[in-house]
Amino acid sequence: MQLTMRFSEEMLYRVKDIVKGGGPHLPCADGFPGTLKKIRQTITIFHYSEKGQKMKTTNFAVARTLTHNNIVSIALKSASEFHGREYKKLAPPWWILNAYRENRDEKQYIRNYQKYVLDHLDAEQVYRELGDNAILCCYERKGEFCHRRLVAAWFQKELKIDVPEL
Repeated sequence: MQLTMRFSEEMLYRVKDIVKGGGPHLPCADGFPGTLKKIRQTITIFHYSEKGQKMKTTNFAVARTLTHNNIVSIALKSASEFHGREYKKLAPPWWILNAYRENRDEKQYIRNYQKYVLDHLDAEQVYRELGDNAILCCYERKGEFCHRRLVAAWFQKELKIDVPEL
């Protein structure tokens, strides 16, 4: 099976770095392992950058002062005054939270969150489900260790987009 895609000039330069010999109609064959995934990631990067992505992170205290219509809790349990959308797929399980409360080991928390939460998710799908203008929130104050910043780093690594803190 052969897949043909039409790219803008800007996109084409990026894709040429991945697959040699590409042109306005880039053929992709199953004989190139990983190529389709790389091309899909490249298209995703351009899709989000062309839309002028606006995803950000914050905490519930700041979120309650905002009038934004896409504030999304990624906490296991949202603040009582929060009445927005919840996205539990990014919430850390209780056992990860409890282990961190007991030992305050950030490296262990990061390893567990990556292995048991993020590694089971597709960054592109999560980003689409949240919306490019989502404001992700949980409890910790700006500058404190927090899983929402791990999510932001994950989007940076996987999709090459910045998700700043408000």
